[in-house]
Amino acid sequence: MLAYVDGSGTINDSPVYVMAGYLASVEAWEAFTVDWKAALDHPKAIKYFKMAEAWSRRGQFAGWDGSLRDARLKMLSPIINRHAFSALIFAASTDGWKQHVVGRLDERYHDRPYFFAFHSIMAAGSNTWTKEVSKKK
Repeated sequence: MLAYVDGSGTINDSPVYVMAGYLASVEAWEAFTVDWKAALDHPKAIKYFKMAEAWSRRGQFAGWDGSLRDARLKMLSPIINRHAFSALIFAASTDGWKQHVVGRLDERYHDRPYFFAFHSIMAAGSNTWTKEVSKKK
């Protein structure tokens, strides 16, 4: 089991903090990598994919019009769906986090949602994978 997870937003600059990703077997990730690379290398090739760059049409997507960008997104999305076993997500309202969590716990690192997001995602992934493995026995 391997998970790819990334965070979006910060406690000071975003209305919502999100950590999300996908869970899959090593074999599924290997197959994903081949398909993903082929999609990145498609004409008007990009070296990597970041949704923030695609959305804003900056970085790898600078100079792209919306329809070209959307076509690439439609090419990439099914690759994830085909290979990922499960999606994982943690989301927290920044205002709610500040109101109910910041300054209320002993350790300062608890003030940032990353700590709880990471542990929530890992627990959910482990639980999901354990249930899947037990079905196969």
